[in-house]
Amino acid sequence: MENCKQEIRELYCPGHFGNWYEAAYPGEMAAYLKELKEWGFNWYGDWLTPTDTGSPNNDYGFHTLSQELLERKRKHYLSAQKLGFRLGCLVTPNHVFLDQIHPEYAAQKGERVFGQLICPSHPQAREIILGNMTAQLKFLAAGEVRLSALTGGTYDFGGCLCQKCSPWIITWAELIREIHQIAREDHPGIALRLLTWWWTEEEHQLMEGWLKKHPGLVESLIFHIPYDRTTFSGTSLSGDYQKLSFVHIGYGDKIVSGDRDVYGKRGPVVAPQRLEKTLKDTHRSGAEGFMAYSEGCFDDLNKAILGSLSSGRVETTAQAIELYAQRYLTCSSSNLQSWREWLLPWGEKAKVDLGKAEKDFQALVKEAPSSWRVEHWQSKLNLEKINREIGSGTSWAESRDRLANLFLNEYEHLCRDLYRLGPLRHVFVPEVWPPDWFPSWVEFR
Repeated sequence: MENCKQEIRELYCPGHFGNWYEAAYPGEMAAYLKELKEWGFNWYGDWLTPTDTGSPNNDYGFHTLSQELLERKRKHYLSAQKLGFRLGCLVTPNHVFLDQIHPEYAAQKGERVFGQLICPSHPQAREIILGNMTAQLKFLAAGEVRLSALTGGTYDFGGCLCQKCSPWIITWAELIREIHQIAREDHPGIALRLLTWWWTEEEHQLMEGWLKKHPGLVESLIFHIPYDRTTFSGTSLSGDYQKLSFVHIGYGDKIVSGDRDVYGKRGPVVAPQRLEKTLKDTHRSGAEGFMAYSEGCFDDLNKAILGSLSSGRVETTAQAIELYAQRYLTCSSSNLQSWREWLLPWGEKAKVDLGKAEKDFQALVKEAPSSWRVEHWQSKLNLEKINREIGSGTSWAESRDRLANLFLNEYEHLCRDLYRLGPLRHVFVPEVWPPDWFPSWVEFR
C-alpha cells in the first residue's frame, strides 16, 4: 500500500526506568535489533537520561549504575550501527544527575515540568547542562558510535517555570541549538530534530518565529500524536524542514479510561487498526517518516506491523500479522489465518470473547514453538480473564481477594519470567495506572 510507505523509520527505544531495553544484555539486544531490521526499520534511537543516577564522572566506587547504563547504551548503539541502522539520540537537556541538583539553581516546577531539573538561565547550572551533554556525546564517539541525528525534547522530563526562562520553549530552543553545535564536534554532519511532545498551541506559534530566525538549522520536526489520534498537530508551522511523526506503539487501538492497557501493564499490545490508519493519515499530512516510541518487547507485534507496512514489505495489517505468526508463532502454515483472527481483536481487549479466545489459543499453541512471544500472549489472556472475574466494587470477599493475588502473581510472572525485568520505576510501577479495583484492594489489605 503505497501511502503507508515512509522513508525514515526510526524505532526509539529509551533504556530507562527498568524497562526491557535497560535490562537487556548486549547480545540479547543485538539479536533483537537484527529482528527489527528484518521488519523494515532503518533508524534506531535512545534517550540520554540521567534518571535515578549520580554523575558517572564522580568516583563513588567501582562501576556504578550510571556508568553501566551509559555503557550499555553505547553497546546497543554499536550493535545497531553494525546492522546498518542510522542512529538518533534524544536529549532533554536540563534534566540532570541527582548529585547535580542544588537549591540555588533548581528549576521551578509545575504543570508539565517535573523531574531532576535545574535552571538553564543560571550560569552555573547551564555549565553543568552543557558539561553533561559534552561528556556523554564524547563518550559515545570514543566507542566508535556515530550519531546521525540529535533530537531535542522539551518536556517529560524538562522545563523551568522561572521568570528568566520564560517563555520556556525559546529558552529550551536556544539551549538545544548550543548542544547541537557541541554534538557536531564529535559527530560530524549530525542533524537537528525537534520533538513537539506536549507543546501547547502558543508554543507552536512562538517556535514559528524562532525557526524563521534560524533557517536551515532544524532538519526535521517530529510531531506529537496524542493518545487515540492518528495524525499529528502543529502542522501550521512553516519552514523548510522534514515532517516526521511521533508514533506511540506501546498501547492498542484505544486507551480506555480506568483501564490503561499501556506499557505492557496488562501484557503484550497490538494496534491493528490504529497503526495502519496513522501511516495513511500522516502521509496525507506530509510526513516523510516517523519516530516509533517503544518501551519494551511487549509491543513486539506492533513493531512488526508498523515496520513492515511503512517499508512496503506488506500492504495490509492482516498480511503483517500473518507474516509475524509465520516467523514466531507456528510451525504450521495452515494456522496463519487462525493466528491472525485470534490476534486482531486484542486491539480493544474489552471486546474479546474470552471463552472463545481461550479455547482457540489452546488449539493454536499445539503447533507453536516454545518462545516468550507465545507465552506473553498466554499471560495476556490470563490477566484479562482474572481481571474480568475480579470485576468492580469495593467489597472484598475471600474469593475476590484470592483473585487479586492471582492477578499480581501472573503480572510478576510476565515481568520476571518472560521479560526478565528487574526493579521497575516511575510510570512502570504497578501502582501507576492500575486496574480499577486495585486502590480499594490495597485499602482492604
